[in-house]
Amino acid sequence: MDSKILRINMSELKINEEEVSKDYLLLNGRELTTKIMSDEIPENCNPLKEKNKVVIAPSILNNTNSSCSGRLSIGAKSPLTLTIKEYNSEAVCSHKLIKLAIKAIIIEGLSEENKFYKVIIKNESIVLELAEEYEGIGSYNLIDLIKSEYGNEIVLISIGVEAENKMIAAGISINDVDSHFHRYAAGGGLGAVLAAKGVKALIIDNNNSDKAELHNKAKSNLSVKKFD
Repeated sequence: MDSKILRINMSELKINEEEVSKDYLLLNGRELTTKIMSDEIPENCNPLKEKNKVVIAPSILNNTNSSCSGRLSIGAKSPLTLTIKEYNSEAVCSHKLIKLAIKAIIIEGLSEENKFYKVIIKNESIVLELAEEYEGIGSYNLIDLIKSEYGNEIVLISIGVEAENKMIAAGISINDVDSHFHRYAAGGGLGAVLAAKGVKALIIDNNNSDKAELHNKAKSNLSVKKFD
């Protein structure tokens, strides 16, 4: 299954699936988010306006038994420092994106003011819907609500009330294997940037997706053993 880049344009409310260019083919995680930000975000743009972008990418060797491989990178121009800010941490979300053959997600543009949307990413479809019912709900209550709608296996990337109000220290929440928000893109005000785009939540469900297979499992296991 070929990897793809999801480009979510909040000005046009459109989602496009793009082929991975040669420039990005060998990049993953932090290296990929940084390269995309460098290529696409103007240096002098306002972090809370249309030309800034939020870039999300899983790390290399995800969904393998390699140590420290299940990491997620989220980046944007920071409203706090006015420079590139990149968050990187262990996250179940990273494994699920790999299983869906998603190399990166780019969120760009701006939705209508004071309108928030949810992005529902499944193997069979990727849709963008209004999320009025989630507005004003904090992260911990939001995960319970969304799990009741979409099932216990989903992974959620979302913002809380502070981010909705574009407080420039607000972060982005990512749930762990127990569905608790123990992972945060906490520094740099990335939550305010996602809120400015009009995205309240990305709901990721890899049920019915093909299992990612190693090309040579024996060699992979040998390499992991040697590395560890």
